Amino acid sequence: MKALIVGATGLIGKQVLELLNNDPEIEKVVSLNRNKEAVEGKINHKKIDFDRLKEVELKEEFDLAFCCLGTTIKIAKTKENFKKVDYQYVVDFAELAKENGVKSYSVISAMGANAKSGIFYNKVKGEMEEALQKVGIKGLLVLRPSLLLGDRKESRFGEKVGEVVMFLLKPFFIGSWRNYAAVKSEYVAKTMVHATKAQPVGLRLFSSAEFKLYTKLYKL
Repeated sequence: MKALIVGATGLIGKQVLELLNNDPEIEKVVSLNRNKEAVEGKINHKKIDFDRLKEVELKEEFDLAFCCLGTTIKIAKTKENFKKVDYQYVVDFAELAKENGVKSYSVISAMGANAKSGIFYNKVKGEMEEALQKVGIKGLLVLRPSLLLGDRKESRFGEKVGEVVMFLLKPFFIGSWRNYAAVKSEYVAKTMVHATKAQPVGLRLFSSAEFKLYTKLYKL
């Protein structure tokens, strides 16, 4: 199989890229990014302009697409820039993927995603999910993790505090509350790769509590 990926330098993206690179079923990976143009084994890094994402010429068909794009208001500076990355680029990538034969598209969303939410972050994520369903790719996988645990390239003080709080509250995350517990990024990445390769039909949602269970079920 051949795979497309964007956001391969982020917490989840870099792990997904490594998994794809080590997967014998994956023949080739094209990673779209802002800065790097290179070929490293089966990975082809392609430098693009994200504002012209739909115009990218790939000249071949792919089976799978992984969208790991995501930013924060702090990094984006404005709500408009945040929405450009977490909504517009995600949808543009889906349209590009469909044009190039992709039948299975997966995306990192967030717990609480809801287009009608009064919380800006959740609202954007919800709108993004609804827009992706309209693109018409055969299989759409939406992953909604809670707070992610893992080594990030940039320090996020708020998330570090959140990790401590989540650790202290861990004994209370039972039943339906399990979705609020922090989740290791490796569980999300492994679930994303395995479930996307299965090429399901229709919409498949993964709640935060499912990731660890999924990796154990399939012994990933």
